[in-house]
Amino acid sequence: MAETIITKFCNKCKTEKHISEFYPRKDRPGGFRPWCKACCSKENKTPEHKELCKRYSQSEAGKASTRRCYERSCTSESWKQTRKEAQDRYAQSEHGKIAYALFWHSERGRAIKRKGARVQAVKHPLRLRVRWTFYNAVRRGLLPNAKTLSCCMCWKPAEQYHHWHSYTIKHTFDVISVCRICHNSIHNK
Repeated sequence: MAETIITKFCNKCKTEKHISEFYPRKDRPGGFRPWCKACCSKENKTPEHKELCKRYSQSEAGKASTRRCYERSCTSESWKQTRKEAQDRYAQSEHGKIAYALFWHSERGRAIKRKGARVQAVKHPLRLRVRWTFYNAVRRGLLPNAKTLSCCMCWKPAEQYHHWHSYTIKHTFDVISVCRICHNSIHNK
């Protein structure tokens, strides 16, 4: 049996092309755009089209369309999980470690840290009190510095302590030593 070749006429370049040369579009008759991929690409590169897209994206309709698109694609759990995994891979790469270190030591990074600390102090005053009590005990030499210990999860050198029980005065010293990666994985579960 002979296989039928489906073709479509491009309204822009006035040639007949295979259907694979057209982008799909559900709201059009036949389910494809009227212009072929090559014509769409040429049109998208013109200064007039770029200006039109810029004006549309700044209009109320364009902003609403962007919001709808974001809500459809970027709020799903699978997208969040994929994004989180990509961020973790980057943070663990050599380039990511350097970039994060440079950012958090920059003026902007320090400002973000200070703002976050202020917000946390207002939201969780007891947690701040427990942390400072624990920090002062380490500073006075009553407890060892976390950097002198190994991580309880992966046995690499530890960098931080994790309050595994809760942030109450009763459980101030209920901590384990962990590396930064394991600490982040604990909090992101």
